[in-house]
Amino acid sequence: MAENQGTWLAANIRALADPRNANLRESLSASVCGDHMRINWEKAKLKDAAVPVVTLDTGMRVALHSRYDPLTESIRTAKSIEPASLLVILGIGAGYLVEACRTRMHEEQVFDRILAIEPNGLVFTSCL
Repeated sequence: MAENQGTWLAANIRALADPRNANLRESLSASVCGDHMRINWEKAKLKDAAVPVVTLDTGMRVALHSRYDPLTESIRTAKSIEPASLLVILGIGAGYLVEACRTRMHEEQVFDRILAIEPNGLVFTSCL
């Protein structure tokens, strides 16, 4: 059963990433987020990485990761997390921390499972 669920999830993620489904992504984003924000990707200042930056309708801009070196800072954060059977990450941003924790899980066996939850549909679909 878990294998079928993984296949279903992978198929849905592929469908959302497919350029032919741009209207579906926009509809999902609008239904979850409304029209009060947009996301732009900007180059990090010190490393060759992209940083999602949310711009609210008020003009306020919020980076979802460090604008300087998101990869190194995510690795540093992952190393500071205590071992656990289940690690829950709420808010995935561009996935740098999730990837750093996944790498640590496989290399050091400090987590049995990782559950990453992104409650914002616009953030989720922009990262596909």
